[in-house]
Amino acid sequence: NYGTYHSLASIYAELDNL
Repeated sequence: NYGTYHSLASIYAELDNL
C-alpha cells in the first residue's frame, strides 16, 4: 500500500533528521 510506504518513508526521514 502507498500508505504503508509513506509511513516507512516518514520514519526514515525522521531518522535521517537525527
